[in-house]
Amino acid sequence: MMPTMSSSVEKLYMFQPGLFACSAKVMALGKDDKGTFVKLSKTIFHPQGGGQPFDVGVLRFGEKHQVNIISVQKEIKEDDADKNNFDIRHYVSPETTELNVGEDVEMLIDQNRRQLNARLHSAGHLIAAVVEKYFGKDWKATGGHHIPKEARVEFTPVNASPVSSAQEVQKCLQEQLPLEIEADSIVNILLDESGRRIQIGGYEAVPCGGTHVERLSALEQIDVREVKIKSKKLRVSYGVGEV
Repeated sequence: MMPTMSSSVEKLYMFQPGLFACSAKVMALGKDDKGTFVKLSKTIFHPQGGGQPFDVGVLRFGEKHQVNIISVQKEIKEDDADKNNFDIRHYVSPETTELNVGEDVEMLIDQNRRQLNARLHSAGHLIAAVVEKYFGKDWKATGGHHIPKEARVEFTPVNASPVSSAQEVQKCLQEQLPLEIEADSIVNILLDESGRRIQIGGYEAVPCGGTHVERLSALEQIDVREVKIKSKKLRVSYGVGEV
């Protein structure tokens, strides 16, 4: 395998999150301290980042060849001020000498993992929207960690002395989230000159590069596991029924 320069990858996962299989062309091959990687002309694999885990799956090529995609990472140029302008490295196992630059391949995603990650990401955005709707005078969402069994959304105070308690926020979420899921709002992906944004129903659109469900009914349930205020931050820990 000989590495070569690749063009910018077409990131299909950003506007077709329900696409689980796709063909592409190998643009580059290489190795680094993380292993052997493949760079493709386009990809449906979400890389690690934005609070969301990377996708895994398989890469098929030739008549009978297949390798596992075990990690997907961003390749960001240090001298590029635009951090959204990145390439993607698909790390494969086992190593193969059968794959060549310019070859056509088929990629297939682990659908269960992707769908869980998308549900967690959309649930995090919904939690942020509901908290800001009812407690926006006190709290603003500033971070999300959408990892299975570790998912949480963090809020920073809008003013020096928030008056709403963790108990009030938790009670509100437990009441409102099932109603939001039942209402089954559409999760829209907006692409324009300002970048990519996600809009849940009538809530304000927010910047996001992750994958999401198409409608809130796909969440099925959101378990608000813990709400606490620590170090002047509000943290909501949650799940979507994952085991």
